[in-house]
Order: sequence, then C-alpha cells, then structure tokens
Amino acid sequence: MSQAVEQHSIEEQSGQFVERMFGSLVGAIDLFSIDLGRRLGLYGALMQGPATSAELAERAGCDERYVREWLEHQTVVGIIEADDPAAAGHGRRYSIPGAHRESLLDPDSLGYVGGLAYAATVLARPVECMVEAFRTGDGVP
Repeated sequence: MSQAVEQHSIEEQSGQFVERMFGSLVGAIDLFSIDLGRRLGLYGALMQGPATSAELAERAGCDERYVREWLEHQTVVGIIEADDPAAAGHGRRYSIPGAHRESLLDPDSLGYVGGLAYAATVLARPVECMVEAFRTGDGVP
C-alpha cells in the first residue's frame, strides 16, 4: 500500500473515531438530561398536559429558569417537542411525543430508558476516585 493511501486511511479512521467520540459525548449529555428529568418528575409533570416552562416548574416544584433551559435542550435533541417552536421562550408550550412516552415514563416497559440514564449518571460518579486508585493502588470506596 502506498504511503499516500495509508495516510488517507489513517486520516479517515481518525475522523471516524473523533466523530464516534463526539456522538458518545452527545449521547451521554442526553442521558444525564433524561436522568435529571426523571429524578425531578419533569416528564411525569408534562404528562398532565402541554406546559410552558413556568407551568412545568410549578407542577414539578422547580426553578423556572432551570426548567426552561432543560426544556430547550430536550427539544433541540428531539426528546420532547415544542408545540409552537416560533413562540417566544416563556410562551412556548412543550409536550412529550406519543412515541417517547413509554420509554420515558414506564419503568415496566422493555423500552424504558430511565434505567440507562440513571446508570450513565451513577457510573460517572466514581471516575475521580478511580483516577486516584490507579495512581496509588488504593481501593475505590
């Protein structure tokens, strides 16, 4: 194989690897956001009907600004949807698409993603302890 072909192949493989890692990061952020919504009861509160960020914050007992940021992220990545994306931020109403309801809300469903989201969050916690354990040989609490 010529050096030019080999170099192209290495660059192509490198680009594919970087793209895969970027996708993994985006996926991890999605899972963390889903776990946050699950823990705070935001999905359950949305099942009461479409809501603005203020309405959802009130239903779930959370701060409106944080809820609005969470809603926007969830909408951008396609987990929930804005009923009128052109509406102003505070007036925008959000809902859970029918196809996502079981996956987000039914822990008895084989398609439930809440457990995956929780696992991603929990598995990230001991990383700092593991770094220290690898350096020192000590155990991980």
